[in-house]
Amino acid sequence: MRLLFAACILLLSYLPVSAVSCFYHYRAFCDPTNGPYIELYLNFPAQGLKLQPISNGQFQAHAEVQIALMKEDTVVVFKKFVVLGPECAFDKPSDVLAIERLPLANGVYNLELEVRDMASDQPASVLKDIVTVDIPSTGLCASDIELVRAYSKTEAENPFSKSGVDLLPFVAPSYSSDIDEIIYYVEFYRTDSTFGADQPFVVSSFIENQSGTELPNTRRIKRMQSAPVVPFLSNTNLRDVATGDYRLVVEIRNRENAVVYSRKEPFIRTAVSRTRTNEISDDILERSFVAAYNNPDTLYLFCLSLQPIAASNDRNTIRSLSKTDLRTMKSFFYNFWWQKNQDDPLAAWSSYHARVVEAESAFAMPHKHCWDTDRGRVYLLYGPPNTRVMRPSLPNYWPFEIWHYYETDNKLRNVKFLFYSTTLNGDYDLLHSDAPAETKNYDWKNLVRNRTLNDPATVNRIGNNQFSDPYSRDEVEDLWYNPH
Repeated sequence: MRLLFAACILLLSYLPVSAVSCFYHYRAFCDPTNGPYIELYLNFPAQGLKLQPISNGQFQAHAEVQIALMKEDTVVVFKKFVVLGPECAFDKPSDVLAIERLPLANGVYNLELEVRDMASDQPASVLKDIVTVDIPSTGLCASDIELVRAYSKTEAENPFSKSGVDLLPFVAPSYSSDIDEIIYYVEFYRTDSTFGADQPFVVSSFIENQSGTELPNTRRIKRMQSAPVVPFLSNTNLRDVATGDYRLVVEIRNRENAVVYSRKEPFIRTAVSRTRTNEISDDILERSFVAAYNNPDTLYLFCLSLQPIAASNDRNTIRSLSKTDLRTMKSFFYNFWWQKNQDDPLAAWSSYHARVVEAESAFAMPHKHCWDTDRGRVYLLYGPPNTRVMRPSLPNYWPFEIWHYYETDNKLRNVKFLFYSTTLNGDYDLLHSDAPAETKNYDWKNLVRNRTLNDPATVNRIGNNQFSDPYSRDEVEDLWYNPH
C-alpha cells in the first residue's frame, strides 16, 4: 500500500481514499453523438473491504459510493450506488474494481466522492478533487490515455466494455518490476477530417524518462485507418525498464512521418515486493514440492530454464546462483513459482516444465540448451506458434522459418517471428519480429533472400525498407504477409 500511496502523491490525478483503502482515478472520452463523458474508476485492494457471508456459503464485499460533481455552487451530477465484490472464500479475498460513466461537458468541476464499507460501522471516507474535461469539438484530438490491467473480447456487454473489448483499468500507475508491459487504450477523434476518409496514418508509442529521452526497445509503430473515432488498444515493453518516473508517449504521424498530435501519460516503475529467498523458512521448503529437488545440477538447470519468462531482476538472480548453494536455489525456485500461482505452484511449474521438454527436444543444440536459442526462447515465452513455415533448403535463400501467432501466451495478437540460419548448423537466429521488445531488422527480406549476396558479417545492418509490399511475388515476403 505504501508504494501505491507514493504513486498517488507524485501523480496528483490518482488519489487514495484512505480510511476504506481505495484508489480512484478518472479519464475523459467523447461520444460522437452525445459529447464528452468521464469514466470514474475505483479500485478496492483485497483486504480493503470487509467480507460479508452470503447465502451460498461464500463471502462478498459491499461498498456504497456517492459522487457529486459541482460547478461553482451548482450540482451538475449526483449519483449513489453500491459496488459488489466477486464471490470468494473468506481466506481468499480479491481486488474489487468498479467503473462509472458520467456525461460531462467540457469544463472544470469540483468532485466530492464518498466511499463507505457497508460491513463496517466506520464513517464514510470523503475525497475532494478537481476534474477537468477538455476535448475540443473540432480538429484532431484524442481521449485521455487509459492504463489497462487486462483485456478480453466482449462476449456480453458490461460496464467494462468499450469498442468490443472488456478493459479492466489499472487505477494506480505504479508498475512493479515483475510486470513486463504497460497496456493502454486511447481513442483518436476526427482523423478522417485531418487525413481524409479511410486514409492511413501511423500511431507511434514509446516510453521516455523525465528528461525526455526515449528508452531503447520501447517504441511500437502501427498503421491505422482514419475514421471519426479510432479506438486504439496497444502495449509497450517494460521488461528492461529500471525503477523511476517515466511517461508513456503516444503520437500520431502523417505520411511524411511528422508528428501531428501527441499525448503523454506519467507512471512509476517500482522494485518488486518479493519475499527474499533467505527469509523462506526451512519448514516451508521441506513441505513444498522443491523438497524433492536435491540434485544441485538438475535444480540449477531448472532455474536456468526460467530465464525466458523471468523479469529482469529474477534473470539477474538466476545468473548469480551457485550450484554449491542448494538452499538458495530451492528458495528462489519455490518463491518464483509461488508468485505465479500461490494456490498450486507445483502445477504452474509442471505446465512450464512440459513446454521446456518440448522445446529441448525441438530446438536444443549439441552445446546449447533450448532457452539459449532464439527459437527455444520464443517458444517458452510466447508458446507454440499457430503456424510454422519451414524452408530449410530453398534455392537462393538462407534456411529460414516464419512463426505466426493468432494470440501469444502473454496476449499479443497477430505477431510473427522470422528466424534464419547463416551457419547451416541447424541453429536459427531471430532476424525480425513485429512483437514489441523483439529484434527489428527492416532489411530482413534482403538479408534472408539471397545467400550469395548477403555475407553473415552484414546481418546487423538496418535498411530503410520498412514498408514492404504485402502483395509481392517474392517467396519470403509472401510467406511473411500471408502465413499459411
